Amino acid sequence: MKVIIGGVEYVPKENKKEQQIDWSKVASHVPVRAWDYNDADKVVGFLSNYRRGRAWPFELSGGPIWAHADLLTGLWVPHISDERPLPDGVMVEVVLRNGGRFENIHAKTFQWIVTGADSDITRFRVMGLSSGWRW
Repeated sequence: MKVIIGGVEYVPKENKKEQQIDWSKVASHVPVRAWDYNDADKVVGFLSNYRRGRAWPFELSGGPIWAHADLLTGLWVPHISDERPLPDGVMVEVVLRNGGRFENIHAKTFQWIVTGADSDITRFRVMGLSSGWRW
């Protein structure tokens, strides 16, 4: 059923398409799990190239290309640069230099700049995806 209010079509939540994360925004030091068609044959590595629109778009460093991938969750990763290491839609837990911790927050929320301040992020881990997002 279409609902149009003021010329804008509203789509029920259950009919909305999920957004895919932008794999080109995943930093090269973030662990990725990849596989072809058999979930039992998953490999873990680091994304070295992403070819959007291809049947096998995921290339891991030093290895072959893969059809599917997701980010490894629960593993602590050091934050080593001034760039945000994860794309929109990814939920993280972060630890600050002063020991502060934030859980289940959108990665885009944080300032990922390393300044030497107590508020710098020193490590993070992927917790999953925000509602409406897919790998």
